[in-house]
Amino acid sequence: MPDGTWKGTGTCTDIYPGGFKVFVNWEEGSHLKEYTYTKTGGTEKCEGVSGGGTDTYEALTDTLSAGRYKGKIVMP
Repeated sequence: MPDGTWKGTGTCTDIYPGGFKVFVNWEEGSHLKEYTYTKTGGTEKCEGVSGGGTDTYEALTDTLSAGRYKGKIVMP
């Protein structure tokens, strides 16, 4: 944006060892101190999973970043 603010939303799929998946919606933006994510379901043993939380992100260098997730996963 011209004023320097920004916002992004999207979906992603976390794939775990064994091939099962968890689906995630997320939101990031300059208006948030912590970004949000929501678990919206999954496959196999994660079918019906829910929950969510927040994550933080910090660019340490041009090629290195760090972050921290806080939240809860509710298994069916």
